[in-house]
Amino acid sequence: MIDALFYETDFFTLLIAAFTMLYIGQFCVKSSSTADTWGKRIASVVFLYLLGTEFLTGEFSDPMSIAGMAVSTLLKAGMVLGLSWMILPVPLSLYEQTVWEGFGYLNRRKQ
Repeated sequence: MIDALFYETDFFTLLIAAFTMLYIGQFCVKSSSTADTWGKRIASVVFLYLLGTEFLTGEFSDPMSIAGMAVSTLLKAGMVLGLSWMILPVPLSLYEQTVWEGFGYLNRRKQ
């Protein structure tokens, strides 16, 4: 289903969507360096996974097909980065305010 989206939509529409997600996402993680770091980790893993699967399953007869595959993979990883930047600040801030603060309370109580 996702692959159909990328094959049936033109490149510039997806490029605009990726840049929009990244632009909005950078404002969402401005105050949360943890969400920024985790978003980059997730996007890196997705990029390497997609690149590996493309190399293993694709046939590359010319350098332009390799370049197209690399650009497509970067575009998909950029969209994942933007989405993770928009989504991750909420659960991470809830975690920091509940669980992490609870551990801090227990550590202060031990002393």
